[in-house]
Amino acid sequence: MTSSDHLGPEIRFGYCNQLLSAGELRMVDAHISTCGACREALALDMDADGMARSLRAELETEARRGQWPAFVPFAIAAAVLLAVSAATWFSIHRQARVDVASRQDRQTPAEQETAENVLRSGRLPLPDFVKDLTPPGQVLMGNPTGEPNMQLLSPVATAVLSSRPAFRWKRLDGDWTYVVRVFRPGFELVTASGAISGSEWTPVSELSSGITYQWQIVAQRGAERVTFPQPPGVPPRFRVVDLGTSERLLDFAKSRGGAHLLLAIEYAKAGLIEDARRELRAELQRNADPAVQRLLDNLDPKNR
Repeated sequence: MTSSDHLGPEIRFGYCNQLLSAGELRMVDAHISTCGACREALALDMDADGMARSLRAELETEARRGQWPAFVPFAIAAAVLLAVSAATWFSIHRQARVDVASRQDRQTPAEQETAENVLRSGRLPLPDFVKDLTPPGQVLMGNPTGEPNMQLLSPVATAVLSSRPAFRWKRLDGDWTYVVRVFRPGFELVTASGAISGSEWTPVSELSSGITYQWQIVAQRGAERVTFPQPPGVPPRFRVVDLGTSERLLDFAKSRGGAHLLLAIEYAKAGLIEDARRELRAELQRNADPAVQRLLDNLDPKNR
């Protein structure tokens, strides 16, 4: 594209709807730095004047409420009025979009291919041990005895990053205390909490990686004592990832902040089902893509 050309309707539509890549945005950036007509046209497409009016109205409302010093709204409003010439406003807005797209473009070709394949298949890659974390009967359906019933929330059928994971559950109604008990295979007790009244507990001692653990809660109220889950439910299982995997994933998360789909894929590869779910939900909030929703649905044990 040369300075004598003008942005076509497809490019302008792509910019306004955040469909352009970082490379395409840089091309637009170079063009509008010398083409005032296209700069003004894009600002008009995005209703820069309307944005400024809305901001001025909000600032004036805040000033009337006395929430800011009186001079601040007028100073900011004056700056906005100057920005509506489109040059200043558009330059700032344009650079923000380039920065976002640049972060997305830092995906390697291999990562892009992996993401495309995962979206196409509708399933995240999971390690074989995940099957052992979801035995038949793990979810208790109903409570035919009429006794108190409790939901154990986390960790359930997942690997965890920390060797001292936080155990969470939904408290019962009434004045109950709870004891968390963690077992190795064969119900060998590894660690247990004291009696606590809250809904979360973190063990003092570290758990070993590469071992499938089970946990249960003993709830007590006076002489009443109930162990959860109750039969035919099976105690939830979990596994601690090794230190190398934990450090790698933590570094990956720092370098790929905001790349929720990539993070979900990497977490799933390590068996971190709960972390993968969190990243997929974050991706859906940003982009309501049915393919991402399908990935989330297929993380449900009954759909694997």
